[in-house]
Amino acid sequence: MSSSTVRRGKPARDWRERFLRNYVRFANVRDACEAAGVSRSLFYRERARNAAFDAQVLDAADEAADRIEHEAWRRAVEGETRVRVETTTDAKGRTITKRIEETVKSDTLLIFKLKALRPEKYRDNYDLGRIVGDLASQAEPVDRDADSS
Repeated sequence: MSSSTVRRGKPARDWRERFLRNYVRFANVRDACEAAGVSRSLFYRERARNAAFDAQVLDAADEAADRIEHEAWRRAVEGETRVRVETTTDAKGRTITKRIEETVKSDTLLIFKLKALRPEKYRDNYDLGRIVGDLASQAEPVDRDADSS
């Protein structure tokens, strides 16, 4: 089934279970709907009319977020093995190819994790009221009655 087609006709009775299982896996409504063989509109209609299913979708979203968070942590702390190939030429003109494996960690993912865990310390702070107040206190007073000629 292509990403733009959905099985026509009556959906299978167990489509909700297949949807939820794949929503946890993909963290994406379109992909989960495709795997369950239903349209997005059917999914949204069912979610609106069925409170129990809506609660299951929210639980699945939390589980998907936990899985993504775990993977981000793994990549940030343990890193990923990346392979690169270096090609050089020796003194006799022969090509020498070297396969190099290296572990790459992600500082960016760690920064996002810190911002989530300790926002009071690591979030980007933009207190516009304070900034405007500071700028206003530094500005020269304007004499509006002065003659500009």
